[in-house]
Amino acid sequence: MDKREYRNLRFRWYNQVLAHKRSVKETCQIFSISRKTYYKWYKRDYAKIANKYISCRREQPNLKPTEEVQEIIRECKLKTNYGPLKMRLYLKQKHRLDLSTTIVYRFYKRKGINTKTTKEASLVQTNEAAYYYHKTRAGSANRC
Repeated sequence: MDKREYRNLRFRWYNQVLAHKRSVKETCQIFSISRKTYYKWYKRDYAKIANKYISCRREQPNLKPTEEVQEIIRECKLKTNYGPLKMRLYLKQKHRLDLSTTIVYRFYKRKGINTKTTKEASLVQTNEAAYYYHKTRAGSANRC
């Protein structure tokens, strides 16, 4: 069935209730649908007719940044190596673009630019940690 046929079927439900004076419960039993389904579609269809479209379903936002935004993110990532959260804040402040952290993360993941760790950076961190560990250990040994 296409959309038009489904819509005609729904209006047959409504016709049973309005024109033939049947209860919603009887109509739902005849068409083998739940009352919840009947009222959900009734609300949607008659809200559209009255030009008061009520979005009952969540609409999924556009989850892909445009080419221009992608280029901005790529250039900024190469210069600053910001993570998704900081990149989101940067885009909001400097470019007035409102993207979620998840969208930025997914873009990084697709392009393979999510993390940019180097051996040197990790060695410096471990050497600093070892230095501070030995320094505090040496200081505490002198106190005793």
